[in-house]
Amino acid sequence: MLIAYFFLLATVALSLALLLWAAFLPTVPTSIFFLLIVATDALLFAADLARPRPPSGLTVLPGESDTFRRHHVYLRYPGGSANLCQVLQGLRWSGLLWVPVLLLKGLWLPALLLVMNFLVTGSLCVRLNSIGPYLLAAQQGNRELGREAERLQSLLQRISML
Repeated sequence: MLIAYFFLLATVALSLALLLWAAFLPTVPTSIFFLLIVATDALLFAADLARPRPPSGLTVLPGESDTFRRHHVYLRYPGGSANLCQVLQGLRWSGLLWVPVLLLKGLWLPALLLVMNFLVTGSLCVRLNSIGPYLLAAQQGNRELGREAERLQSLLQRISML
């Protein structure tokens, strides 16, 4: 968990350093920040779209097949998935800090793209760091997400024993 926070802090620190640079000369740091976002989003969406089959030796119960397809990155790499989620969260939230600076500099299109990126990548964060949001929703009384959390825990436990 400590590594995940390190990734989050490093991402936000890099974003803030670029933001400070953008306050004086917006073109170059904005381009670097967008390349960082595009590379991260492309990597994570490509990993999410891969949809591999369950590992050999794992018996997937009828209700678990959709859960496995939706959360396969988290189930195969729970630690790495959580770290990548922290990087993505850092980029998402720090991107919102960029919006006022870009609007003040008259860069409307990049500001709009950052807001759209924030909205689009939210569901990817849930799929990458699955168990936390589901357990929280289950504690608040959402039974369907509670069942999804149980299926995730069951799959994760069986995969770790392979």
